[in-house]
Amino acid sequence: MKREEYFFEFFKDKKRVLDIGCGEGFFLEHLKQNGINAEGVDLSPEAAKKAADKGLSVTCGDAIEFAEKKPGYYDGVYMSHMAEHLDYKQITALFSAVYKCLKPGGIFVVVTPDIKNLRDITDGFWNDPTHVRPYPIPALKQIFEKAGITVIKAEEKKRPYDRLLWKIRDSIRRALVGDFWGRDEIFVVGTRPNL
Repeated sequence: MKREEYFFEFFKDKKRVLDIGCGEGFFLEHLKQNGINAEGVDLSPEAAKKAADKGLSVTCGDAIEFAEKKPGYYDGVYMSHMAEHLDYKQITALFSAVYKCLKPGGIFVVVTPDIKNLRDITDGFWNDPTHVRPYPIPALKQIFEKAGITVIKAEEKKRPYDRLLWKIRDSIRRALVGDFWGRDEIFVVGTRPNL
């Protein structure tokens, strides 16, 4: 199962979804193909243009400002591999803006690298100079709760490998280093409580 399909399960019954940090629009495409009215916001003019060129609804701009202009508008908000680009002050402000733009009962899904994965935290994570800090599940839960969003699920997620060799390699590494091999991603799902 592709990652877009995996996370789509949280949004399949939603009418309006916002993808924060949508990049070139991979998740937006999946939502659109499945009949969901979705739009994205991204700071990168290049990425936003590529997504718009695919016929996707994308705004190039600041996610906090964008979300605050649409109070109670979305049934769901998705944010993949963006949290690690924000410091604590930025992420708490963004999650508060997400709370405001969600309808009561709306879903918020955050996906980020798993810092227990030695490969990612020692090499891959810090090779991206725009990464500010990792956010493990307990930290994300606290930030969700501070914003008023109730956590309903939090898990590690293994990347689906499409090649047998990669699956075997991953299994061997996990057998050798156990929990320190970690998973590729973690995700936290929350909801804005019904009032």
